[in-house]
Amino acid sequence: MLSEARSAGCAIVASDVDGIPEALDGGEAGLLCAPRDVSALETALRQLIDNPKQLETYQQRAQKNLSRFQVERVAQETLSVYGKMLSPSVANRDEVTPSPSLAGV
Repeated sequence: MLSEARSAGCAIVASDVDGIPEALDGGEAGLLCAPRDVSALETALRQLIDNPKQLETYQQRAQKNLSRFQVERVAQETLSVYGKMLSPSVANRDEVTPSPSLAGV
């Protein structure tokens, strides 16, 4: 969802948890708040509402550095990882003998 919001040019306010800071370039592409801190969330939202210039700045920042979120790039990277994992297995599959416990399966 963050990648879609960024692509749309939304100014983002989000919790500083899990992969969110990475998705927002460490806070460069959106404001980060401590989780469950209603006061921090209110402050961040008020900051953007009260300061149109800062709002515009975060809207512009959100649309930068988005290439890593492109479906084609993610798919290609995923296929590359699978290819690397499968290459040795495929090359050596004739040498693999089934486990005795799986022989009757």
